[in-house]
Amino acid sequence: MKMNFRTSLLISLLIYSNICIALEVKVKLSCQLEILKIYSTGSREKLNMTALFDVSYWENFLYIASLTDEFASVISKQSGLTQYVLNRSDDNRWDLLNHDIANGNTNITRIIIDRNTGQILYNRNWRDYTIETQGSGFCSKIDTSKRKF
Repeated sequence: MKMNFRTSLLISLLIYSNICIALEVKVKLSCQLEILKIYSTGSREKLNMTALFDVSYWENFLYIASLTDEFASVISKQSGLTQYVLNRSDDNRWDLLNHDIANGNTNITRIIIDRNTGQILYNRNWRDYTIETQGSGFCSKIDTSKRKF
């Protein structure tokens, strides 16, 4: 069956709108973090970084998506590589822990964001490589209604 341009465009728009509805961004955050990386050799590295996160709900699941390569994302749904999920979130804070296993490597990531103060705590532990990343700092909400571009 050959589709004309209008039909193809309509189908594409319907698919796109369903994706946008399924993933509702609740808040965009810019976070200033002090990072401590602890390596298996015993060496430590301290960094100051800005991290961007989207906090969303997707099909009744909480999703804290890191938009910065240095940080992992977490979701309140067990699937795929995520073997265990702990969601201690409430009206005052988002608190998610994911325990992932990929190719026999264990990774535990936890993100806690206090919704009243903006404080963020981040911990990621690669058990098999013995690398731990600890971070703490404060986040501010990005006002998407005031665009510069």
